[in-house]
Amino acid sequence: MNANALVYCENEFGRIDGKVANGLARYSEKYNILGIIDSTREGLDAGEYLDGVVNGIPVFGSQMEALRVLGFIPELFIYGIAPLASFLDESQRNIIFAAMLEGMDIVSGLPEFLSDDVEFIEMAVECGIRIHDIRKPPPRNELHSFSGDILNLDTPVITVLGDDPQEAADRFAEYLKQVRRVNPQSKYLYSSQLKLASYTRDVLRQPAVAARRLESMLMDLDMPLPGVALVRLSLGECYLAAGDTTRGRIVLTRLGRDPKFRKAGGHAHYHLARLDLAQGNLVTARDRFAVVAMDNPAAPYANDALELGLAITEEMDNPSGGPDLMLRYSQSVNYDLVADPDRRVAALEQFITDALIMVDMEEPQHLLERARFELATAYGEQGRPDEAVALFKTIVLDHPRGRFPAESLMSASRLQQELGRDDLAKDTLQLLLSQYPDYLFIDDARDAVRSLP
Repeated sequence: MNANALVYCENEFGRIDGKVANGLARYSEKYNILGIIDSTREGLDAGEYLDGVVNGIPVFGSQMEALRVLGFIPELFIYGIAPLASFLDESQRNIIFAAMLEGMDIVSGLPEFLSDDVEFIEMAVECGIRIHDIRKPPPRNELHSFSGDILNLDTPVITVLGDDPQEAADRFAEYLKQVRRVNPQSKYLYSSQLKLASYTRDVLRQPAVAARRLESMLMDLDMPLPGVALVRLSLGECYLAAGDTTRGRIVLTRLGRDPKFRKAGGHAHYHLARLDLAQGNLVTARDRFAVVAMDNPAAPYANDALELGLAITEEMDNPSGGPDLMLRYSQSVNYDLVADPDRRVAALEQFITDALIMVDMEEPQHLLERARFELATAYGEQGRPDEAVALFKTIVLDHPRGRFPAESLMSASRLQQELGRDDLAKDTLQLLLSQYPDYLFIDDARDAVRSLP
């Protein structure tokens, strides 16, 4: 039977820092949530306040009031706030001490481990209760190396989820619930939930639904810290894809500021730089792209950050383009962030039309070249290969010394092979080998030529 629990969330219920309480109020397989403590929402139904649907979980004004109404002491007191500060202040510590004095075990998902704090240890002994630091790793002597026992498990193989994408997603979600019941410590559980959220966002085009899945994941106090970072990053991406740029910026900014998550934080700053660009904040975007490229040079997004930063710098000094042209391009970035590929394509097409009128083609036009490359790639993804190949060839003709001609030839050859035009693909690759011998992936081009008849 699930343990009865009160969740403390003073002044934060329904807000971003109250995400632990928010998620537990919506759903919990591990705890029976008896109430939320937040004097600013006293008297409300938690479900109705969050989602407009009554779920029978009351919001109490204080711990004393909650215990008086319930008439008994719950087993657990969950600290349901995820504060930005690294450590609890004196008043927050006293809240937890009061719960301990009432005889409730403490559940904390804070990065500050209460079970390592002398005052909390002494109080726990005195009150006869336990402290559960959910994020605290096990002692080193309890860890073990790979034993190979996994190979002896009788693992079921699921071969078919169905042809309908929505039914497949629903079925996969049900399988994950079964996995959680049978093996809640499965190392693949969180990564699978992340993949399901990504599928919901990108394939089903339901970013708001994906965001709710991720919000629920953040309420899982057993999730390891690396998983928390990835979920927060994906949540920020889903908010942006859903058009909620305010919440997206908040989540990504907080992730970017967290020193524990340097890798995910760098990716968050990359998204924030693109958001700055999409919203027309060119100087801020330029500076942020520069920092991202320098701080994370090996990251998969570093080169794109460098390219965009240079594009903004160049365009701001471009006498035939300038900030006005950059702002026109930023519309396509916005549609990319909010996961609207059709409108992004339309924005790129319009930008290219405007740019060809505004700029001096006798001078290098790197932003126009980039937009053409992005549009050609998008055409390929939309099943328009002939238009994509034609645009890739235009890039080579109009920007022979630019940043994308070699990659354009490589991309064109791939599309030609998919169309069964091996002879044209081979000619394209040979042109690449002769004109761009310093291309980073020149060996791949040579291998592709050898593989063709």
